[in-house]
Amino acid sequence: MKRNHDKHTDSATAKHNILAALAKGSYGCKSQVAYAAFPGYTFKNPQGAAFSISKIFRELEDEEFVYTTYRPTRAIYITQKGRRAIKEVA
Repeated sequence: MKRNHDKHTDSATAKHNILAALAKGSYGCKSQVAYAAFPGYTFKNPQGAAFSISKIFRELEDEEFVYTTYRPTRAIYITQKGRRAIKEVA
């Protein structure tokens, strides 16, 4: 049986979910972001979760809605542009 076969989340909804989650606080890794992007989904391992959002996350970075810092530790944040975008949708 395939995992999450009965579920569907389009990329626009996943982007919105990511921005909404980041508006509440930073995340440390992409797998955590994936769990926020696809609530209710189960992933076999964290790497699979991170892989599931790699294209969506890259688009958010290219649009300058999110950014990742690596010092002192890795953290993923929403930008002001990302905050404005989520308010426009709401």
